[in-house]
Amino acid sequence: MKNNFILLFLFFICKVSSQELLLHYSFDGNTLDSSSNGYDGSLFGVSFVPDRNGTPNSAAYFDGLDDYISFPNIIELKPNLPISISFWVRYDSDDYRDRTVFNTSFEEDVNSGIYLTSQSTTGKYALGYGDGTNNYSSANIRSYKSDNVIDTGVWHQVLIVVNSSSNMKIYVDCEEVGGEYSGFGGDLSYSNFSGVIGKHDQHAALPAYFFKGAIDDFKYFKGEVIPDFKTPIFRGIEASICLGGDVVFPTSSDDGIEGVWSPAFDNSSVGTTTYTFTPNPNQCAIVQTHSLTVTNNSIAPIFSGIEASICLGGDVVFPTSS
Repeated sequence: MKNNFILLFLFFICKVSSQELLLHYSFDGNTLDSSSNGYDGSLFGVSFVPDRNGTPNSAAYFDGLDDYISFPNIIELKPNLPISISFWVRYDSDDYRDRTVFNTSFEEDVNSGIYLTSQSTTGKYALGYGDGTNNYSSANIRSYKSDNVIDTGVWHQVLIVVNSSSNMKIYVDCEEVGGEYSGFGGDLSYSNFSGVIGKHDQHAALPAYFFKGAIDDFKYFKGEVIPDFKTPIFRGIEASICLGGDVVFPTSSDDGIEGVWSPAFDNSSVGTTTYTFTPNPNQCAIVQTHSLTVTNNSIAPIFSGIEASICLGGDVVFPTSS
């Protein structure tokens, strides 16, 4: 099952502080809540496509026309701040009207709930919340625009955190992207309706906008969640070799993180070189280093487990490699 696969494969691990997982839609061909709460989603036109790993029917696809998923309309899913929401996303359109990822309390022509959209003029991530009024101006919203621009056709892991009107965070592939605050609306307000994925209304004179693209592993938390970077682990890489000797620097760590080493391996001169392992993108892993010393001194071979004494007629294996 995909849920088990995620535990082994997914490198995004969250470290949390006073948090509560409200719901988790893994989109394994359905909208069942895999948290302990059982807050299953309701499906409206959404289909299922391969996820970022190529696993069939393991990500929700939204056509940008009328597809969306709704949460149960319960007070437990309308918590006070702080809240955090994480998910994998692939945007399939650069039109801001196709980039309304979610709204935690959707109602037509009511500026309510917490939502993630795209700034129309720049294409940047736009995180914000409404104060419950029927207006979408800066006087009725608190928002945070990212410093980076959304790209299309590529899977990214996104985490948003809303602590207060002046403390919001957007992480893309575990990196906080930074941003700028705007708006001076009132406190966060929820409508009488449920939250949704794939739909948001941001213009009183126009119908709601719908998301176009794929979303996977949608998690909704009460509390702040921050990325916890994984450290690549390498066992068995030599610390020293003879002049002209050889070393294998694996492109995958013992804990499954893939990446590249630099600089190029050099065994032609005596000295110590620090080699750097840079993880490939989207793995939430940190850079790791390894120091290797090339020496022209003799290195004594080490043998363990060779018997010191045997019975008459006994046998001993002398390995040809230390």
